[in-house]
Amino acid sequence: MQMTTHSLKQEAASHQNVYSESETFQPDPERITKDEAWAVIRAYFDAHGLVDQQLSSFNRFLQSNVMDTIAHFGRHDIKYDPQFIPGKSQ
Repeated sequence: MQMTTHSLKQEAASHQNVYSESETFQPDPERITKDEAWAVIRAYFDAHGLVDQQLSSFNRFLQSNVMDTIAHFGRHDIKYDPQFIPGKSQ
């Protein structure tokens, strides 16, 4: 189903008024502040460094995802067809 710009605007407008006119927004005192969130983010990077998450993700990919993919699709033999042989003119 393709939505037109008009129908997208109507859909968005229907979600904007979450509170009725008699209600007012009251912030949740249990929610953390922006400063508290940034403190947690800073602490994470102080403890783990900037690239730790990327390295962990890549290692997890190599250790499990690659093996899962091979298990799913089975063995595949790669046939080598050299296009360039060093020392041999083409």
